[in-house]
Amino acid sequence: PPELRLQLVREGIGHVDAVYLTHLHADHVHGIDDLRIFSARSGAALPLYVAAEYADELRRRFAYIFDDSIHPGPGTTAPEI
Repeated sequence: PPELRLQLVREGIGHVDAVYLTHLHADHVHGIDDLRIFSARSGAALPLYVAAEYADELRRRFAYIFDDSIHPGPGTTAPEI
């Protein structure tokens, strides 16, 4: 299947309320960058629901998204775990 961004554009999806990640396999989490635009547009963190045992690994794997000291930017584009 095409990447998440292309699927969202194709389907005309302009707003996402929240995201639920069931596990951390690549086919489930590697589209996380494509979700940042929804936070940027709304000016609020996108709620990201994930089992507690995966939260630290998700933050580590995508530190450039969750750690402002690595890539500070204006507004809030990081999902909120």
